[in-house]
Amino acid sequence: MSKTRTKAENISVCRMFILPYVLEDYKQGSSEFSIRTLWLFLTQNGTALWETDEKGKLSHDFVVREYLHTNGFYGKIKCVKQNTMFFEVDSTKTNMDNFYMWTDDGLTEDSEVWRPFFYLSEGCSLAKPHDIQEQFWGWKEQTQSIRLGRFGTLDAIWNIVLAV
Repeated sequence: MSKTRTKAENISVCRMFILPYVLEDYKQGSSEFSIRTLWLFLTQNGTALWETDEKGKLSHDFVVREYLHTNGFYGKIKCVKQNTMFFEVDSTKTNMDNFYMWTDDGLTEDSEVWRPFFYLSEGCSLAKPHDIQEQFWGWKEQTQSIRLGRFGTLDAIWNIVLAV
């Protein structure tokens, strides 16, 4: 059984990834179809995860205060896996208009943006990644093919976000 970390604990890392995200579900009426959108805040014009500048031991409070709140992100830490902090953004407290979207014009290679990833489903449980993989051939292969800088793949992020 793994121990759940508290906000005050230190995280000892060479570098730390910070992943602000918003997970939205949309289903209209009695339709069997639903759309799940995972919005990730990414650097390098939507191709890499945000990283801390500091190395060594970082407290959860330090990362939230110095990186997230300073940059206008409000929400809660959902989990810390290895060297990645998953931070669920409260879109009612965070002014989303202050950030660039992946589709905005005039972005540069180093722009920090909200990038959406969509999953369309027909009558399966969106909460369980294996249901998605069983229902739609190619889903896992597609998410594994999307690399996000030094972090790894979208598949790894998707599975963690759905599990917490």
